[in-house]
Amino acid sequence: SQFRQSINNFVKGSQISVSVWAKATQSNSSVTIDSYDSSNTRTIIASQTLKDVGAVVKLENIIVPANSVAVYIAFWSQTTGSISFSQPMLVFSQSIGDYVQGNYNNNARVLAIE
Repeated sequence: SQFRQSINNFVKGSQISVSVWAKATQSNSSVTIDSYDSSNTRTIIASQTLKDVGAVVKLENIIVPANSVAVYIAFWSQTTGSISFSQPMLVFSQSIGDYVQGNYNNNARVLAIE
């Protein structure tokens, strides 16, 4: 089984990094960053196996392939079980910092510029 979420606004050839707290009940579960080309061929560009104890999983400095037309973060399990996850973060950069709760916006800055 799987759950996947599209990563919008990616730039081909650029870097992305992902961080998420995750826990799986089966040892053959993983979190992946998947790229699809124009012929709908899937390429796993980053992957990490999930453990049965909750832990922060980081996939950093991932280069989006030049032939990508879609990019996803996905949680996969090859057998029956469950995956729990929380605190997902995505940045368009080579590394990711610590989780900070709340919305990210620049409204204060926009008001200061007006």
